[in-house]
Amino acid sequence: MKPFKFGQPIANWLLRLTLVAYLLLLNFEKLYPINLNSPGFYFAAAFALFALALLLGGFLSKQTLTVFSGLAISILSTYFFIKGFNGTLTFASLTNVIPAVLGFYFFSRGNKS
Repeated sequence: MKPFKFGQPIANWLLRLTLVAYLLLLNFEKLYPINLNSPGFYFAAAFALFALALLLGGFLSKQTLTVFSGLAISILSTYFFIKGFNGTLTFASLTNVIPAVLGFYFFSRGNKS
C-alpha cells in the first residue's frame, strides 16, 4: 500500500496545531495570574510566544520563523527534561520530550510539506 501523499500537508498542520495547543495548556497555570517575580512565568511566556510564532510561521512564505521557533521550543523542552530527569523515564518526564521532538521536527523541516 502506498502512503497518502496528499495528507502530508494536513498532517503537518495537525502537528503544528497540536503542539501549540499542548504548550499553551501545559503552561497556562504559570501564565495566569501574571507574576513578574517568578522565573517560571518567563519560561511559560517564552513557550507561549514561540508556540504562537510557530503557528504564525506556517502562514508565511519564508520558513525562518518556523525554524527559529522549532529550535527554541526544542531547546527549552530539552532543558526542562534534563532539569527534571531523576534517572527513570516516567510519564511526567515525557511531557517535555514530546514538545522537544516536535520542535526539532519543525526546526529540521521548516514549512515543507
